Amino acid sequence: MTTGIAQALGRPDTKGAPVASVEPGSPAEEAGIKIGDVITRIGNQTIEGPRDMSKAVVGMKPGVRTPLTVVRDGKTQEITVAIDKRQEDRPTRTGSLEDRDKAGKRLGLSLAPIPEVARRRLGLDTGLMVGSVESGSPAAESGIRPGDVIVTANNRDVAQPTDSAEEWAKARRENRPILLRVNRDGQSLFVAIS
Repeated sequence: MTTGIAQALGRPDTKGAPVASVEPGSPAEEAGIKIGDVITRIGNQTIEGPRDMSKAVVGMKPGVRTPLTVVRDGKTQEITVAIDKRQEDRPTRTGSLEDRDKAGKRLGLSLAPIPEVARRRLGLDTGLMVGSVESGSPAAESGIRPGDVIVTANNRDVAQPTDSAEEWAKARRENRPILLRVNRDGQSLFVAIS
């Protein structure tokens, strides 16, 4: 997790694996894991980042109920999950895109409501399609690409460009990065933009 993502999630450090997506019907969903949670422990293993999480899950027997330590909205809680044997059902997918400090600049991208066809294909209720990204902008430096779909900004669903603009302004006022949940080629990831 980058410093920007940690700050946007209200974390004091970059330790843990942020949950960027939860598969419908997966053990993670059944256990109550939510997008935006940060997994800090699986069983007896401390999770420093996504690699630790992958290693911890690989060594577990399918179906065995395992305790997870999760931080949600700044509060630590214990959740028990039955790890599934299938790799695609892991409880998290994370993004580790690096952010830069570009205080006061615009995001540097053009957004439009996601076309109905793309929305249905991706299984999304809302979202904003990234049309273009200005070279050298905070969005470009954070790894945002044309064709990405911004699903949430600071954990708020976005349907109109004004939704993301409001969250960007709020983040600037609070002197913190904006946290975007992005759908890229069907995969969810977090991107923090400063």
